[in-house]
Amino acid sequence: MGPLTKNEMIMAAIFILMIGLWVFGRILILLNVDAVTVAILGLSVLLITGVVTWNDCFGAGIALDTLTWFAALIAMADYLNKYGLIS
Repeated sequence: MGPLTKNEMIMAAIFILMIGLWVFGRILILLNVDAVTVAILGLSVLLITGVVTWNDCFGAGIALDTLTWFAALIAMADYLNKYGLIS
């Protein structure tokens, strides 16, 4: 497999940072970061650094479609819970 490339090291560092923000984002008073913000921030950094390209993102069409549907369903469930329809 060989040694790690520069892009693989950047991706690993961003992945570790994202996991840390996801786990401790709500606990730390100063950050107050939710999971969606962490995911968008991680993807943005990967796109800006050139580790991931837009073609890579659009190449995973079915996965992106599934992610979009799950995001909509989770957001809808959150609002239904927020307004007291479900508890």
